[in-house]
Amino acid sequence: MIVKIKSNMQNPQIQSLISGGRSQCKKTTDMKKYYQLEFTLDPKIRGRYEMPHTVEITSKEFRAYKISHAMNMRMFLENEATFYKDMPKDLTGKLLKRKSCIDFMTNSPFCLTLIAVVSEKVKRIFDNLGVSEAECIFKKITIKKEEGNYYLMFVPFIHGTEFIYSETEFIPIFGETEVKHFKDYEEYFNTPGYYTVKKVTLPEKYASYKILHPQAADVFYSEDIIKAFEEEKVEGYDIKTGGKYLLELCFDNE
Repeated sequence: MIVKIKSNMQNPQIQSLISGGRSQCKKTTDMKKYYQLEFTLDPKIRGRYEMPHTVEITSKEFRAYKISHAMNMRMFLENEATFYKDMPKDLTGKLLKRKSCIDFMTNSPFCLTLIAVVSEKVKRIFDNLGVSEAECIFKKITIKKEEGNYYLMFVPFIHGTEFIYSETEFIPIFGETEVKHFKDYEEYFNTPGYYTVKKVTLPEKYASYKILHPQAADVFYSEDIIKAFEEEKVEGYDIKTGGKYLLELCFDNE
């Protein structure tokens, strides 16, 4: 099934995030807090470079696979059912302009649902928290001159057709900032212009997820993950506390 969401945000990793870093919504039944992250630009970690730690995926097989299976949203969704299972193995990469890796790094080239390159520490945190493959998928990558284990971290989409549109808010990408509601996916899709999510409301079944990736929105990390990151001193991320696009996550319990 092809699901198209209109958005010009090329990389969901770097969208602006919710005020205070936390998603707050009265319809969230268990009041679990969710946070949105960005790659750190802390000079103590970043050093003299303006860009965050970045891993370039050098495997020719991966690049070819992306071109043939996920060059755009339509192509990705046509191949989504087997996208992760059929992905090439024995992936390789190299760290750009740095001497050593950290725990949470961005990647090049961009690939849909690929959120970060992470260390064994991050993967272990997710494993210990019982995060399922429906929420997050790890693919091992060997990074040149690095002895530790590293992984591509994919967070599958929650399709736009699953949004509760009566409780989801959109704003135009260009021009005015007036909040707009649509009665359903069809009305949203057929409305002229380009809109991005301001507040996304999902079915209650997703309230148990520890990490969520609504299509055309950013990735939400539960407070359990953030607490574990803090306890384990994971390096490479910041909790975003503001920005032009302030997102809110809700669950519908009606």
